[in-house]
Amino acid sequence: PLWLSPVQVKVLTITDEHQKFAQKITGQLREAGLRVDLDDRTETMSKKIREAQLEKVNYMITIGDKEVDQKKLAVRTRSGDVKFGVDPEKFVEQLKKEIQEKNLNSFPV
Repeated sequence: PLWLSPVQVKVLTITDEHQKFAQKITGQLREAGLRVDLDDRTETMSKKIREAQLEKVNYMITIGDKEVDQKKLAVRTRSGDVKFGVDPEKFVEQLKKEIQEKNLNSFPV
């Protein structure tokens, strides 16, 4: 589950040109209290995604030209579902809500 994962979100860059925006998004997620890793290595995107899936990362954010230009996110779930044009603030709210609901369901008060 998301609330228990050591790495909840992994930010993946396509090229070095996308690092600045990726670092900004990583910072926003960390400020929100999420456990985030930034993968800005010069590997292929498919290799980065495959490694993140093997690590059981819940959400992968891919940062490319469209995301930088639009200031939006491309979010991939561990199961492979992809959503484009996700607002960063709404994504943070969604994750916080998901974590809170999981905690409440897992540990009744």
